[in-house]
Amino acid sequence: MLSKYYHYAGDAALAAAAATSPAPPALALSRLRDLLTAQGRGAIKIEPARFASTLGVLYALTLDGKEYIVKTHLPGRAYYDNLIKEYEILSLLYGDLLEIALVGGGENPANADLPADGSKNVYIMMETLAPLSEKPAPATVRGLLARIREKTHNKEIKSGYNFADILRQTSLCAEKLSDRRLISRDAANTCGEYLRALEGAAQEPPVLCHGDLSNKNIMTRRGEFVFIDWEDAFWGVADYDYCYWLTFLDQRSYYDQDPLGLNSHNLEYSKALMVMIVLMKSWISVANNAMAANKVTFDERLGEIFRIK
Repeated sequence: MLSKYYHYAGDAALAAAAATSPAPPALALSRLRDLLTAQGRGAIKIEPARFASTLGVLYALTLDGKEYIVKTHLPGRAYYDNLIKEYEILSLLYGDLLEIALVGGGENPANADLPADGSKNVYIMMETLAPLSEKPAPATVRGLLARIREKTHNKEIKSGYNFADILRQTSLCAEKLSDRRLISRDAANTCGEYLRALEGAAQEPPVLCHGDLSNKNIMTRRGEFVFIDWEDAFWGVADYDYCYWLTFLDQRSYYDQDPLGLNSHNLEYSKALMVMIVLMKSWISVANNAMAANKVTFDERLGEIFRIK
């Protein structure tokens, strides 16, 4: 989530171009074709994917009749580093289930010298996945997150930010939303109390968090669930991803079913995580001009969380 926050805060013009561009940058597309041709691949067909990524560009690729999804990065070191992080996580979690490759990365992609024109883009190439046939239940999501924690425990995966960064920036989001009267003063005061309850979270054992866990980022392959789109991954706290998943409108039906009762944190702490997440998501929707599409007000979304028991 914080990488998207920085994306929209850092370069509004770039963000707008990335969100509306109907086709991938020409140099990046040409480089991908050249790299695959150099590998001896035949019958190459590349076209823009039917879905988008905030921090990258996606292609639908067919090689000798087999379908892949390919992701590359926007210009800039932060976007490149996010892609390398995403590849490392996908390989660790699903390398035994999927064909996953980093194309064009060289021997040491973490130290790559990057021009700004896209002429040295690198690419994650992965077998095409199937969308969910039905949304997963909370117990399913909890189980998947537990398996991911086991696989990533003590692994060296670099991220450009951490939980303390998110909390600090979320406090600023709350102030900006309140100053613009997009949340009420009462809601802002209650949010402040919840955010203060999270100030000791940095002392907890770090947990690798997906950072943007929604149903659209859960897909399947051979009957197994696969979490995609790890560009927001960071070292955070237990329960973060599950609480993030609960903040989507699709999950509101669970709010009267004790959705937080099995968390490792107590109820108020878990609600504080949800408040923090909704505050930053709310500000991002303001920054990327998506607020008009919101189905409920920010106060209504926060109020629903305040009332969870």
